[in-house]
Amino acid sequence: MVLVPPLEEVVPEDWPVRTQAGVLSIRKLSPQERAAYHSLFVCGQVLVTVREALAVAPAIASARVVVLRKDRMDAYGRPKVSCILAAQFERAAFNGVRWESVDAATIVEDVSTEIVADQRGGELRPVDLTAEPALKALIGAADLEGLAGGQG
Repeated sequence: MVLVPPLEEVVPEDWPVRTQAGVLSIRKLSPQERAAYHSLFVCGQVLVTVREALAVAPAIASARVVVLRKDRMDAYGRPKVSCILAAQFERAAFNGVRWESVDAATIVEDVSTEIVADQRGGELRPVDLTAEPALKALIGAADLEGLAGGQG
């Protein structure tokens, strides 16, 4: 499992750009641009996690990852989360990936053998777990406080 922060915590509203004259300026990102950057961040975290798992366990042929987004803390200080992506990756599928020229979202989409996600409008939205009972059970059994590192 990977716990990721919400969009607001990782993607700024304003972004540095260069004008036609080469002057550094700041412009406001559109909601679609912010969602796209957040998706890239999430997919990057997925790839780092899967590649690390495959590196430390050379005998396994595949890895599954579930991405939970920390939405808020409840009244008891426990994290409330949404599942925004789940995928399976086969070790062999990473052979030949052009890491330097393809973005993380494309790699996740092309390399995963199974993927569960709701990405309407470019935004990773919470997955409806009613059709995913095994995924719902796995998330229900997770130590979310341990996953969050005991942070609030």
